[in-house]
Amino acid sequence: MSIDDRARWEQRYQQRPPLRAPSPLLARIRPHLPPPGALLDIASGPGPDTPWWQAQGWAVTLADISPTALARARAAFPGVQTHCLDLEDDPIPTGPWDLIVCQSYLQRGLFAPMAAALRVGGGLLFSQPTVTNLERNARPSRRFLIERGEAARLVAGAGLAVAARGEEWGPDGRHVGWVVGIKKAKSPTG
Repeated sequence: MSIDDRARWEQRYQQRPPLRAPSPLLARIRPHLPPPGALLDIASGPGPDTPWWQAQGWAVTLADISPTALARARAAFPGVQTHCLDLEDDPIPTGPWDLIVCQSYLQRGLFAPMAAALRVGGGLLFSQPTVTNLERNARPSRRFLIERGEAARLVAGAGLAVAARGEEWGPDGRHVGWVVGIKKAKSPTG
């Protein structure tokens, strides 16, 4: 990510109200998730879903490019760990993780590293607006949207078993594709 991108996100979090409500998707996908353990939230911003995850028993670590967003998270949520990093240049924090969450951040090259950082039996929750979103919204631009069915293809392509998936209009008016992938043990033959 360029220095301009870092500055843009920093400015956005300095001007934005501290937190939004947790994603309404979380309660619905909960039955498809592994048991609570170590969770890494990628491109988390100030971690608005953190209270929900912590209430479910997860030990939450947030990774984001904005020091301001992460400072807000540390001030708001006791026990949260943070990593300030640029996901285009820096590796994701070392696992193994029981769950990696990546919502509203699209970097197709991260799927293999995220899958590799999972513990066997661990999961990846990915959600991103789809191209269908453009029917009602001008933003995000097409460059930041996934095709229909792409969320499941990205997760399966990283070697994870698709446990649940969907595409729908959310309460925020965006059309989102989402998927939960689980890392299975390799068979003795391969």
